[in-house]
Amino acid sequence: MMRTAFLSVLLTTLLTGCGADEGWSRLEQSLTAEQEQQSRRAVQARDAMFKQLFAQLQGAMKAGGPAKAIGVCRTAAPEIAAAVGSEHKLTIGRTALKLRNPANAAPDWAKTYVEKQSAEPVQLAHADGRFAALLPIHLKLGCLGCHGPSEEIQPAVRQALAEQYPDDQATGFAKGDLRGWFWVEVPAP
Repeated sequence: MMRTAFLSVLLTTLLTGCGADEGWSRLEQSLTAEQEQQSRRAVQARDAMFKQLFAQLQGAMKAGGPAKAIGVCRTAAPEIAAAVGSEHKLTIGRTALKLRNPANAAPDWAKTYVEKQSAEPVQLAHADGRFAALLPIHLKLGCLGCHGPSEEIQPAVRQALAEQYPDDQATGFAKGDLRGWFWVEVPAP
């Protein structure tokens, strides 16, 4: 009896899923009209966040180099994400496998794809009508001042990273590497 109950629970867990992916399914085929609209909203929000963040990073780089740009990622990026999310009526952020800021941990629905290091965009639908997208960020040459090999990062930048991100894992990358993802969650229509 106990063995049968255990097997029943195990089978139900395997069939229905558990943990991070509960209720979410990856969209591999064509999207419904609603999902297409949600996908466009997700990409528009990502583009808006990228544009604003990149502009602030460029300004900081011109004003004080990579060490100054670290502050943009630390303080301005969350503010930009909140503003873009409010404007587009969705939730948006950044995440990575090798985090610099622990506050950027992946949402539950994205964890599996982050751990698999999905280099292509991932789109998911929830049973309740929500839509989610995980959109890769590949490193550009200018990003290496803060994310490149540790021995190639300027001492002032290494010091700023150590002060602002004592548990930093986000170095050792090369141009074109998958650095992380923008994640976007769009509410049900």
